[in-house]
Amino acid sequence: MGKKVLILSSSPRKGGNSETLAAAFAKGALEAGNQVETVYLREKQYGFCKGCLACQKLGHCVIKDDAVEIAAKIVRGQFYHQPCFGCREFPANFKLCETIPPCPEELKGERELGYILYDMDYSDPKDISPLFFRATLHDGVLEVPPRDSEEVKG
Repeated sequence: MGKKVLILSSSPRKGGNSETLAAAFAKGALEAGNQVETVYLREKQYGFCKGCLACQKLGHCVIKDDAVEIAAKIVRGQFYHQPCFGCREFPANFKLCETIPPCPEELKGERELGYILYDMDYSDPKDISPLFFRATLHDGVLEVPPRDSEEVKG
């Protein structure tokens, strides 16, 4: 009997390159006799960690969104692939984190990182433009603003 394979597709664009690669992987996994489920994160509602640390006391996150369902599927998993996000400069260190580790001493405090690429704006196919936000680390945590906030600029 094959394995249960969970694919988390993080592409914001339906039919984009990342989704095409995920679909090819899913096809191969199915052909190899595995059960495959693909979760499209663009169709889910989830928020960023608020840093309230309630999860450490309660054993679960207090934010009620689709991340609860996704996390339950991840917990049952056995293997995690480290994809590259953004413009492929940074690999994502993807692993299950059930408690927030203490902030390393060298990351404590506030650090300005300058402007970081948020996403590409494809709303006008004839004028695709980058979106940026001014990034600051607070005790090792980078808070990413919502796309519709004034902090994200083209």
